[in-house]
Amino acid sequence: MPSSQDGANLPPHPESRGSGEEVDEGRALSARAIAVESKELGRLAGMGMQFALTILVLAFGGHWLDQRLGTLPLFLIVGVSLGFVGGTISMVKRTSPRQRPRPAQTGSPTDE
Repeated sequence: MPSSQDGANLPPHPESRGSGEEVDEGRALSARAIAVESKELGRLAGMGMQFALTILVLAFGGHWLDQRLGTLPLFLIVGVSLGFVGGTISMVKRTSPRQRPRPAQTGSPTDE
């Protein structure tokens, strides 16, 4: 008696059409999509780390300067503000679509 584990009595999978190439192609597309998403996730995580570190470095620098000059919290606030603005500008530049110049047209088809 065949066991249910060998799959002899199971109907064919709806995606399999006789050859394993279609299923392998689907898996390859899935693997590519996962790779692209992973790369994008890594890029966004790096941007977040850069944003946070920019603010922290300038905040600590402002705090250090305030302690030396006795102006607490003036330069701390300036450092945090500059870090936030600089990090925001950097993120906007990295995430906005690139503006590419249009190629120059040599003539229209009606100019004959």
